[in-house]
Amino acid sequence: MKTLKTLLLVSTLLGGALSAASAFADGVTVGIDTSTPVHLSREATSVFVGNPAIADVYIQSNKLIFLSGRSFGTTNLIALDSQGQTIMNVAVTVTGARGETVTLQRGPGGRISYACAGRCEPTPMPGDDPDIVKSLMDISLSKTNTADSVATSSGKGGAPD
Repeated sequence: MKTLKTLLLVSTLLGGALSAASAFADGVTVGIDTSTPVHLSREATSVFVGNPAIADVYIQSNKLIFLSGRSFGTTNLIALDSQGQTIMNVAVTVTGARGETVTLQRGPGGRISYACAGRCEPTPMPGDDPDIVKSLMDISLSKTNTADSVATSSGKGGAPD
């Protein structure tokens, strides 16, 4: 009877690990600048991304992580348990933005991407003209710094009441 209980326990544990692995048998695909949840079959103590320039991982809990696409390409995601055993080792492919996007090509090196939802707004993507990307990033940083400055000077530090 003890052997049967042991077999059932091992079968249950392996079944959970295999179901998580089979859910991602073809790997994980995530869009650039988007995130997707990844549910692990058991608790992880270490999570790694092969190339963090392509994808990044945010740990929500020991069994739930969010995978974010940073730039186009393929890398891998590895999750280990407390004994160093592999819970998951899957390919991660980061693809172009999902939804309505437009890419405008103005001669060599003059590319800029737009995200369109009602109206089109410039959205820097890998491969876009570096001068245009820098200009857009400068504008965004200026807005962020202004908002931070206003929040800090109000004495609230940006925290809600």
